[in-house]
Amino acid sequence: MGIAPYCAILVTLVAGWAMIKRFKTHLVLIFSGIAIISVAILCGQTKILNVLGAKAPASTGFVWFDMMDLMRFIFMGQVSGIGLTIMVAGGFSGYMIKTGASSSLVRLCLMPLRGIKRPYLVLPLAYWLGELCYLVIPSQGGLTMLLLVAMLPVLVGIGISKPAGAALIVTCSGLSWGPASGISILAAQTAGIDPVVFLVNYQIPIMLPALVLIPVLHVLVQPYFDRKGGDTVESTGQSEDKAVEAPLWYALFPVLPIILLVIFSPLVYSAVKLDTITALLLVWIGVMLVEAVRYKGNFTKVFAEGMEFFHTMGSTFALIVTLIICAEIFAAGLKISGLISMILNSATAWGLGMSPMTMLLSGIIALVSLLTGSGVGAFTSFVSLSGTMAPALGGTIEQMCIPMLYTASLLRCLSPVAGAVIVSAAAIGIHPFSLVRRLSIPVLGGFFAMMATCFIYLF
Repeated sequence: MGIAPYCAILVTLVAGWAMIKRFKTHLVLIFSGIAIISVAILCGQTKILNVLGAKAPASTGFVWFDMMDLMRFIFMGQVSGIGLTIMVAGGFSGYMIKTGASSSLVRLCLMPLRGIKRPYLVLPLAYWLGELCYLVIPSQGGLTMLLLVAMLPVLVGIGISKPAGAALIVTCSGLSWGPASGISILAAQTAGIDPVVFLVNYQIPIMLPALVLIPVLHVLVQPYFDRKGGDTVESTGQSEDKAVEAPLWYALFPVLPIILLVIFSPLVYSAVKLDTITALLLVWIGVMLVEAVRYKGNFTKVFAEGMEFFHTMGSTFALIVTLIICAEIFAAGLKISGLISMILNSATAWGLGMSPMTMLLSGIIALVSLLTGSGVGAFTSFVSLSGTMAPALGGTIEQMCIPMLYTASLLRCLSPVAGAVIVSAAAIGIHPFSLVRRLSIPVLGGFFAMMATCFIYLF
């Protein structure tokens, strides 16, 4: 390969710098991948389609056209596979928010909080309820906005400070989990595991220590920061009436696909196989029928709300699925350049095994997440490498990709440029760095607990 692997390292460093400078991550990744593949071609690599493995098509006869064909097959594979699942899950989540069903779920979950008189002892319960809501609202930005509207006024009303409440809300989306979460679906697909089985057998056991430690640390550190002061809280005029209202029993709808997927899975009843997309479409159509009754046959309104499913599918494709596609093109470039083979050979020569390599990749993801504020971008950029590197190092894909998944989702909470941090800080009138200070101990404590659990449970 000659200089191709070293050029790939240089391009990767430039790509990292560009993302730190807030260049569009999608375009940085795709053009970095094209640059690396181009160098590999100039260095004599002609069979670039072989990176697709058994599904590789025949060559076009011209290597530069093969590069475009590689991109075409990556697009096709993602849009018809995991990308479609992520788009439908995003569309369903958007429709639940539009109908007010998500708001009903949050209101139902918040009911136990209103009668508690010891303010900061409420934080663990509020955190667990927020994480439960993430199961059906798998968007860090979307969940944060909803909790700022619905949960924050409740927390403030029982005596918790606004900065403490906002810090808690940001961490409610710190652990990505569930069969509706885009990066969780991607991790399960990479490991070749059913999303529900992946959730029950891997995600929940590894999450548990962090789920306990993070809220406990909030209880310990938030009163300290309140006493210390230094947060300038300004009135934002935010009110609870921004949330869409719906009957309280609508809270069933967001969780219904998950209930169906668990029932019709290898865990409960394996005779009937229910796909994630099928479950989401089934409930979406069912809710539209319920809405038609609720609005007494006003199909103009029902169909207008129903279109939110497709609108959110489109935005999910533009923001998440295309990012996965661009990241896969970038990863393909790293493989074609010979960099991955060089890393594996070096790991073998230096005696590095699965654990050190997993820690190295997780460290890179942590740095990217902190600098860019995007856990999705960091994870999708490197997760496909686990499919090649883990078996070569004598481990399993889940051993490598699960620590990477939780590193990306947790440490984005400490980035002052992350959307959830910026929105939460703006909502209560403080600087993002002030919010990050409040987040640092709970998030880092949860991160180290998660990593320790990963290595105890998986290795």
